[in-house]
Amino acid sequence: MDCGDCHVVNDDGHRIAPISWGRHCQSCHSLAFDPKRTDRQVPHGSVELAAATLQEFYSRMALGAGPADGPQSLNIPRRPGAMLSYQDRQRVLSIADAEAKRAFDELFGKREVCTTCHVVQRVAKEPGWAIAPVRFTQNWMPRAEFAHAAHASTKCIGCHAAAESQKAEDIAMPGIADCRECHVGSRPVLGKVTSDCAACHKFHGGGDLWQAPAQVQAASQATQ
Repeated sequence: MDCGDCHVVNDDGHRIAPISWGRHCQSCHSLAFDPKRTDRQVPHGSVELAAATLQEFYSRMALGAGPADGPQSLNIPRRPGAMLSYQDRQRVLSIADAEAKRAFDELFGKREVCTTCHVVQRVAKEPGWAIAPVRFTQNWMPRAEFAHAAHASTKCIGCHAAAESQKAEDIAMPGIADCRECHVGSRPVLGKVTSDCAACHKFHGGGDLWQAPAQVQAASQATQ
């Protein structure tokens, strides 16, 4: 994989656009809940909706109303065409409840499906599991005037040491030493990018950009 498979520059060319399940994750990560019986997956984004999907799937199977190309029941003996009594319906639906709970607990606890990306925990409230909200930091340096689009000629790993990262907690943000490999101050240096402080930073208060003395002098001489 390449960095750009998941990290895409936003439309304004400055920051990286937020990662989304449908666009960046779904093609590789499956939410299949019973691969031996079906290729269906639970929907992403709602614990309650995932639980309802499992309940609906196994209830249909238990009542013999599954898809034509799939298993028709949960190995419940039934005469072909026979109508279930109320008591029989309750019995087979209790089996469906147990199957749905088993699949649900496997998704959230035993199998590395939800826990691959999310912190999950058991809760007393139904349906019994909760996923901690995902909060990505979108802007690590809110007062910086950095634009990814302006650095398109540089590979991501040229600034971000992602290849050396071993944990999701690692913050692979470059330090000033990395920037200074290409950027120098307001005095031109051969082979480097002339950059005064305001090229990268916003300053406290005021809206006017600060200019280095050398730039002020050059601007003054140009108008004389």
